[in-house]
Amino acid sequence: MEERRFSDWHLRRTALTLTILLLLGLSAMACDLSSFGMGEPKVEAITVCEYLNNDYEPVNPTNSFEVTDQPSVSVKVSNLREGSSVKARWLLGGKQVGEVNYVSETSGSGYVGFRFTPDGPLQPGDYVVEIQLDGKPVGVGSFTVTGAVAAEPSPPLEPPPASPAVPTEPTDDGTEAAPTPTETVVAPPSPEEALEEAGFPIDFESDLTWQRGDEPHGSFARSKDQSKAGSYSGKLSYQFPAVSNNYVVFEVRPHMPLADDAKGIVASVYGDGSGHYLNVWAVDAAGEIRQYTFGKVDHQGWKEMTAWFDDDAGWPNTHISGTDNGILDYPVKFYGFVLDGVPDGQAS
Repeated sequence: MEERRFSDWHLRRTALTLTILLLLGLSAMACDLSSFGMGEPKVEAITVCEYLNNDYEPVNPTNSFEVTDQPSVSVKVSNLREGSSVKARWLLGGKQVGEVNYVSETSGSGYVGFRFTPDGPLQPGDYVVEIQLDGKPVGVGSFTVTGAVAAEPSPPLEPPPASPAVPTEPTDDGTEAAPTPTETVVAPPSPEEALEEAGFPIDFESDLTWQRGDEPHGSFARSKDQSKAGSYSGKLSYQFPAVSNNYVVFEVRPHMPLADDAKGIVASVYGDGSGHYLNVWAVDAAGEIRQYTFGKVDHQGWKEMTAWFDDDAGWPNTHISGTDNGILDYPVKFYGFVLDGVPDGQAS
């Protein structure tokens, strides 16, 4: 029986917000290293972009953003050593507005990713992101943010205290009876409203309700065996038989609303190196369920994985049920996740 754990799923708005190395609203996307080298650690390239793929390579390089965006920076590195640090300093008009540091847990070459995720909209202006390697500046990236930040509404003026106008009824002697006291009862928010206000779909610190699909090839439970952040993670145990439907689905109840501008979901995944696909299902405004993939779980230990809502990527991103119009219609809710065994028909 194989086991895989998931920890701290979080909603990303426009670009997703990561769960670790979070400082001042900044996210270090960790790094993907390979092809070990013997030379000195070096930064090969700094690319500002819209978002990052699962290997933290740049996607849609650009130097222009709107105030509602969350810029990403992909840093190509070579010959990193265990303990090497890569730091990003974000500056607006020469003034530092954030800083985040990534410390490598392994050696090799690859990419380190950073994302600027302030609590609110970006301030318009010209930004510089300075990259440091082991405490020394090695290069910069730059970008411009345009657009207007909506002003916060002024609080309404409180009227002077006054006695409420309460209708009264005449009594038998012609005088007016005192009004009957009334109460205002405010209903508590529904579970879906509370989840929507929270802004984070899943962190496993709360005990959620999960329902397994038709294929009985696994189980899912909250667990303290491993955790990336907090005390709990979600533990998936599975055993795929040699059948064509060698996958297992877990649906969360109730389905969890995502932000109107959500473009994907990120998960910290403790992998077992199986090479099976980890996918997410989302249900849209028309009731269609669509699948988006985090990719193959070909690693062991913890790794951040991203499922982008990309309908042009091809399988495993695909239609599952409902009327298929080829796109995800907002608003969207998180439906559940799937572990899909590969190849089909092989036991694992």
